[in-house]
Amino acid sequence: MNTVALTSEVGSALAKLTSRLPAAAKADEVHFELREAMLERELSQDIQTLLSAQHEFATPRLISALSGATGFQPYFVAPMLLREARRRQSPEAAVAWLQKVLSTERAEGIAIETFWGFTPTVSEAFHDDVQLVPFTSLPPSRQKEALLELRLDPWPGRLATPPFACQAPPAALVRPAIIQPFFRTIVDDSLSPPDNGAAYAAYNELFGDARLCLATSGPAAIVPGPAWFQYTDPDLELAQLGQDMYLTHQEITPLTIQDFGQVDPARAATLLRLLVGLNDKWKNRARTAMQRLGLACLRRGPADRALELAIALESLLVDSPGEHTFKIALRAALLTSTELESRRRHRAIIEAMYQIRSSLMHSGHSSDTCKVRAYGNRQTTEIVSEALKITAMVIQGIVGLGVHPDWCSLELSNLV
Repeated sequence: MNTVALTSEVGSALAKLTSRLPAAAKADEVHFELREAMLERELSQDIQTLLSAQHEFATPRLISALSGATGFQPYFVAPMLLREARRRQSPEAAVAWLQKVLSTERAEGIAIETFWGFTPTVSEAFHDDVQLVPFTSLPPSRQKEALLELRLDPWPGRLATPPFACQAPPAALVRPAIIQPFFRTIVDDSLSPPDNGAAYAAYNELFGDARLCLATSGPAAIVPGPAWFQYTDPDLELAQLGQDMYLTHQEITPLTIQDFGQVDPARAATLLRLLVGLNDKWKNRARTAMQRLGLACLRRGPADRALELAIALESLLVDSPGEHTFKIALRAALLTSTELESRRRHRAIIEAMYQIRSSLMHSGHSSDTCKVRAYGNRQTTEIVSEALKITAMVIQGIVGLGVHPDWCSLELSNLV
């Protein structure tokens, strides 16, 4: 690379940029950051021409990331180079930055997925190389900075934003990643080598399972927030275009996040380790149960929660048609306690929860109270709240067994 010519060209563009940028933006002018970007693009045309003549850019390049790639052609690099010269107050430093980026073959980064519903106090190991951290402990990034800004969306945008989402998510899962090769090339309109789709899917799956286990450990309402990948080396992160973020689709988004119980990270970590070890068929059934438990935590109406809990329990406790309420209540009681009185209560609560569910399905509404066998009338909210905890215990117990239970032996034995 002709560093002398490039440094000279960057210095010339920097001088023009400095002279044309106002000390402060006026209210009636284009937003300062946008004006700055427009000037960087305008004044970097000669830098772009010079870069295009360098052998390092003979083949179009892309910078790899966990979820794809961003362009690193002269069209994008020229304004970046001018930006870095201004930020570092040195054309030489900017060219050195470019040389460092171009010479990178392998880079370390971290995948981050944020969520609402739990606020960890310290960073801690969660599962293998996954860390559970407070949002404020995340390393600096453009994404973090954007999320920390209080978001009061203008009308009518604010109508679609739940109040809790106006603040940054309080927690995050973090997992390291190695990106190699750092650069990919565009050959005949296709990417070579292949992208990182498999790795990206594996990270997403593990983060999703981690969130399910955190929710089940409470039980608790856990809502996924923005996720992204960033390089640990700030110089390499600056070479990427924009601030890439994606959001896991949340079919049911509550206005508020109700606290049904305290998340237990240690229990969640154990549950995740056991879940990952299950065979695919049993793992998918456990995931279905966890997902439905999570939806029950997000829904507001007791009867709606009861519907979700019924699906969660049936996905794990039913192996033949008929007598679902009887079988599920009995098996849930056997799995969640060894004490007779506790088993009796758990069975009665699950039976009452099914009455609430049936009332909604057959009449379209449910009453505020429901009879619990041997315990009299109880508020439906109280019944469903207790059923949430029992369902979480059932899921934890089933996942802990690691295999499909032998229901015949379990039902005819006093042993769990």
